[in-house]
Amino acid sequence: MSDEPLIVGVIDEPAIEKAQLAEAMGADVLEARLDLWGLSPENTRKFLKSLKSLGLKVIGTNRWRLEGGRFEGDEADRIDSLIASLDLIDLVDIELGCEMRDYVIEEAQKYDVRVIVSYHNFELTPASDELSEIVSSMKASGADIGKIATMVNDLHDCLRLFELLLDSQMKLSVIGMGELGKHTRVIAPIYGSVLNYASVGEAVAPGQMKVGEMKEILRGLIHEDAA
Repeated sequence: MSDEPLIVGVIDEPAIEKAQLAEAMGADVLEARLDLWGLSPENTRKFLKSLKSLGLKVIGTNRWRLEGGRFEGDEADRIDSLIASLDLIDLVDIELGCEMRDYVIEEAQKYDVRVIVSYHNFELTPASDELSEIVSSMKASGADIGKIATMVNDLHDCLRLFELLLDSQMKLSVIGMGELGKHTRVIAPIYGSVLNYASVGEAVAPGQMKVGEMKEILRGLIHEDAA
């Protein structure tokens, strides 16, 4: 995967038209939100195959309710569903706090699937020391990429997130959620955020902007050939 900041188009429903729109809008990667699809295991695999046919990298996510997900089954079923999809995705996202995290990572390595270990906090942005400890735990877990998404309640929260990116010893995706954090979604890539999430239709996280909007702003901020 490129070291350039990438835009991730979140596919929140099993509609190939939405994935095609994400690609047309400029998404570099697709996030398959299995927890939002409500499909049977067989139909989940069928739709993942259709996503792969587009040629973009696919992140598989089956987010748990503790961090904003909507999977209806128990924890074992959630993890089994994610594991069953490993041969059809390029990256897998598993929560730092998940008790079965190490198992998911071990299984992902068998399929040469890169691992994103994630942390979401919809209430606040932790202090700098705690954020650093979170990143250290992600790195120790064997993650290829750490993802940190926190609620921004004042602009000092944004500064802590940017400093985290600058000082990190691993690849990070960092997101400031909420209206005050909205600008972090296009500023964080400048500081090194490798995966930057955007919506195709309705936002699935507070402050999330659309793929096309993010693409246009980043083109002006980052690329030298921008008009």
